[in-house]
Amino acid sequence: MSVIHIVIDKLIRISNSIVMNVYNYVGLKKWQLFANSDVNILAQITLCHVFSETRTQLGVIYIDHKDQVYGKGYNGKFNKLGIPNQNINRTYQYRNQGQGEIVEGAVLIPELSGENISSILTGYRYGAAMSKTGKVFFWGLDLSSEDYSASKVTQAPKLLNNGKLMNGELARQITCSGCALGIITRSGKLLVWGLWTGPDSTIMLNQEVVMDAEPKSIVGGGWHFAVTSLYHHLFTFGDGSLGQLGYEWDPAKDSYTRPKRVSLPEPVMSVACSQLATLVFLQPWALYIFGENTNGRLGVESKKDILSTPTRINLSEPIQYVLASIYDSVFYAVTSTPKRLYRWGYDASLVKPQSMEVLTTIEAFANRAIPVCDMLPDSDSVSAPTLIPEMNSTGQLNELCDQELFSDVTLKLQDGEFKGHRSILYSRSEHFKSLLQPCWAEGQSQVVDMTYYDAKAYRAYLNYVYRGSVESLEPYSLVQLYMIADEYLDPKLKEYCYTKFKSLIKVESVGELYRAAEANSCEALAAECYHYTTQNITALESHLKAVNLQVYLQTLLAIE
Repeated sequence: MSVIHIVIDKLIRISNSIVMNVYNYVGLKKWQLFANSDVNILAQITLCHVFSETRTQLGVIYIDHKDQVYGKGYNGKFNKLGIPNQNINRTYQYRNQGQGEIVEGAVLIPELSGENISSILTGYRYGAAMSKTGKVFFWGLDLSSEDYSASKVTQAPKLLNNGKLMNGELARQITCSGCALGIITRSGKLLVWGLWTGPDSTIMLNQEVVMDAEPKSIVGGGWHFAVTSLYHHLFTFGDGSLGQLGYEWDPAKDSYTRPKRVSLPEPVMSVACSQLATLVFLQPWALYIFGENTNGRLGVESKKDILSTPTRINLSEPIQYVLASIYDSVFYAVTSTPKRLYRWGYDASLVKPQSMEVLTTIEAFANRAIPVCDMLPDSDSVSAPTLIPEMNSTGQLNELCDQELFSDVTLKLQDGEFKGHRSILYSRSEHFKSLLQPCWAEGQSQVVDMTYYDAKAYRAYLNYVYRGSVESLEPYSLVQLYMIADEYLDPKLKEYCYTKFKSLIKVESVGELYRAAEANSCEALAAECYHYTTQNITALESHLKAVNLQVYLQTLLAIE
């Protein structure tokens, strides 16, 4: 067996179950869009956004492992796939169907390829994407115009560089409502751009929206937005004529662009919006919904057509997060039980929440638009924000990090102690919010034992909690921090560690990084080493020859 075959064989064995994180090709094969696609192509998809006009008109934009972005399927009249017409005409056959164009084969979108896109979303007549560096791209109908003619359609994605709106800001998260784009910047601003048609008027949006609290995450419905604050309160704004804002709304008195807090009994953990409704998951496991309830589509015990106040949905098992799409009125609640979720909505068989057993979450959405929410766990990331959040910490918090001043809890670490502050830990960390409850021993103790974690990694986590930043770590501790983020259900920090790990993979470092991942039994990061190795066989072989080949292989692959 050759050296290269040994490398590949070893790495395949530790990663054959996770070559593709979420978009398992078995699940994607259930879509008619992918029915004739090669399995090898499906296995390389890393991010996928499917939108719909009807159940038979589906379009998809996806990214492969080489950071190339492609579009295929329904393109509509507004170029929702973001593909220049000349690209389609030159390479692929396309046809007109009803009111829109159908792109038969996958076409490269060069304007998005190589941009490290982390989020792709579409509204009714446009699309938008955000890169990991905070750049925002858009295509389709020009959202600054009331003119729906072809002359106002952007033929290829372009950078959103609206000086009045962005003014040099970088995005932390984007979301699409039906006709408007919502942006939370890294500095904590909430921006909207687009067009809302209300009951009595048309509203042009190109402005910063002022809230009474700092926005943490955002998700869009057909004609409204739902924003979760840093302290897990829910605010909504937009058109509330069908109850989707969660309170009585009067267009003559209430502003379309003034967020109001929704009255809910517990902190908000996850939010999803359909076209005309809002679904909210509260801590610990309560579900509430409000909006249009025609034919009982919201899944609650009410015959009212409009529910303008949050109404509880009775589910008996713990929920992790909720999902919905602006393209239909179907809702999803992903449970803590592996391979099970609940689905309900505007479908004759789905008036009440019904459980589904699936191999992967992605299967539940087959031949529908892929739903989204304001924030998803990394392990099931569909089209969610992936950048580490800006914490906007003050100088006082920096000064309190590991300081005796006002300290009321001590964390015992492998290399010593950390002087903590319950109020800061509680407000900044979901893990500590649970751990420090008085019903637990840790919540009543003045000393909490954390000696079972790597000291450098845990201090980095605490630094992240207090300062909102992550210090430079050696590979072993970086993997440990990734594992802590995974255990503590912190998708932002987990994604940051994952992205940082990938950025460190080079020909010279892949061996050390692989050893660090395998030493921590972290298959996801070990698999990244596998992907890199298979894509850089020639360079790796040359490097291995330049050093002591046999010694290097014995270290890398643990060959006896």
